[in-house]
Amino acid sequence: MKEKDTFTLNEEYRLHINLSTHAMNIIEADMIKFHDDYELTNRSGFMNTIIKNHVDDFPLSRASALKQLKAIERATDNAQKKALNQENFYNKLSKLIIDEFSNEIMKTMIHEYSNKYPNDHQFKLKLNKENASLLLSVEDAKYFNMYAPRNAGISFYIKIILESYAILDREQRERIIFKDTIQILENAIQHHLVVRYKDKDTYIKIEPMAIHKPKIQQSLELIYSEYEDHNGKAIGNITIKELSKRELKGTKEKYEYHDFTGVIQQLFEERETKSNQPDEVFTVKFTSLGLRRFMYEEDRLPIIGIQDPNNEHIYTFKTNETAMFMHLFKFGSQAQILSPVDARRRFKLLYKASFDAYEKLDQKTTV
Repeated sequence: MKEKDTFTLNEEYRLHINLSTHAMNIIEADMIKFHDDYELTNRSGFMNTIIKNHVDDFPLSRASALKQLKAIERATDNAQKKALNQENFYNKLSKLIIDEFSNEIMKTMIHEYSNKYPNDHQFKLKLNKENASLLLSVEDAKYFNMYAPRNAGISFYIKIILESYAILDREQRERIIFKDTIQILENAIQHHLVVRYKDKDTYIKIEPMAIHKPKIQQSLELIYSEYEDHNGKAIGNITIKELSKRELKGTKEKYEYHDFTGVIQQLFEERETKSNQPDEVFTVKFTSLGLRRFMYEEDRLPIIGIQDPNNEHIYTFKTNETAMFMHLFKFGSQAQILSPVDARRRFKLLYKASFDAYEKLDQKTTV
């Protein structure tokens, strides 16, 4: 029996999806960071955005497989050119070779990813019409129908899109979520075009200059100059997240390009001035609740944590001790400094001093 060449969906476009705990935690944290969905009410909507914007670039996409096939195609083309007298034969042969290699490459890649991520959370995902149409036209659906574990097909395809999103760093994930907004801005920057966004009931025109990720915060932002023609244009900034809410539109109107590189660099340096304290590497272990809280608050913290690849609860931070104490103290028992040992000892003393202060206050109020 011939395997289906396309994915199938029910009339409601609902699918059972299994995700790892790590992927679910990252996605739910991003729903808050990028969409302010503190109640986590629109998980399907957020996941639909990931699917639409990441489907062409995730590890099992056709584009990823084609990188391997390009070399094979070039080799068969060269063989063809050397056998012009048998053109029809070699046309057929090269097609057969490429088809067979495509099958083997996709089979191997799907098997490789079959056991890469655990299935900790099962839920129902409702696709929107745009993604339903997109997935029903996936060229490589037949490979997933043939080789995905437990005949999962389309569910496995979506799982890998979501799992691969969750292992990216924060900037890469933000670029996926706000892909449409960033494409408008990057095109405007490249061609020196004015863009406009809505502010209450009017549209504001600006001249985009650069997309930047400041060190003191993790959100991407646009650096722009004012549109109005006057002496000494002011330079401003606005987060990509905020622009995505404001009906951003590209225009065909060009602006006169001025090299503000020096001004922008000075602006960055002023905003990213560090403490005179030297940076150190701090190793911190979060409890499960502490890790969840850190992920929710990560975009508002000026310290950047790198997760240990062997233990999701352990992070390293390169910053100064004052910043570490300022931003980690509030976590209480939900986070522990493992190293440096001196910093861990001082942290313990701070908590003890806080505890003693409460004890003294309690004693006074009970007398």
